[in-house]
This record gives sequence, C-alpha cells and structure tokens, in this order.
Amino acid sequence: MKRGPTGLPAWLVQRASAVYLLLFLVFVLASFALAPVHSQAEWLQWLARPGMRLALAVFFAALLAHMWVGLRDVLLDYAQPVRIRPYLLIGLAAGLCCFAHVARGEVSDGGAMAPGWAVPCTAVASMVNH
Repeated sequence: MKRGPTGLPAWLVQRASAVYLLLFLVFVLASFALAPVHSQAEWLQWLARPGMRLALAVFFAALLAHMWVGLRDVLLDYAQPVRIRPYLLIGLAAGLCCFAHVARGEVSDGGAMAPGWAVPCTAVASMVNH
C-alpha cells in the first residue's frame, strides 16, 4: 500500500508549493524594497504581525512539501538497489524533520535557537512511501 501523494497528486503538491514559494518571495522582496528593515527590533516587529507569522508558517510547510516530493521522486527513480530505498526515505524524512525543528526554533525565538530543537520526529516511518 502506498502512503502519501504519488502521481498527479504529488505533481500538484509540488506545483502548488512552487507557486506559493514564488509569490511569498516576491512579497518579501517587495516589502523590503518599499519599507526596508534597518534593525533587529524592526525585523522582529515585522515578523510578529499575525498575517506574517501565518504566511511564514505556510511558506515553511510549502517548502517542506516541495522538498519531500522532489527528493522522494529522485530517490525512488534513481536509488539502487531497490531494497535500500525505504532506508533512504527514512533518512530523508528525518533530515526534513530536523530542518523543520531548526527553522521553527529560528523563527519562534527571533533568531535564537529554541530549547528542545532536537526533539525526534516519531512520525518518520509513517511518511515513508513503500
């Protein structure tokens, strides 16, 4: 039984996440061009707005989804022998979980690493597509 998006749903996840990533980056660049941030206090104030926090959370979710689908497809297409693919996918999922924890710590603490950033992901095995 396959878990996670494959085929057309995976393609749609990757395209939709790419569109959001592009739109968010254009928004951020336009925001900085129109109202430059000159200090850490201004940066933290900019990040503290509820709409910005939500947009940034969606950005990281889209980034993780985009990375998962793309790297999973590469591993499933090119990793040989076939029996090592599940282990590579578990490693990929663990790496993406670590990236998510570190990024969450960086954003939620305003640049300082939040305690507990190394909390292990218990759902790694369920993310693997057999």
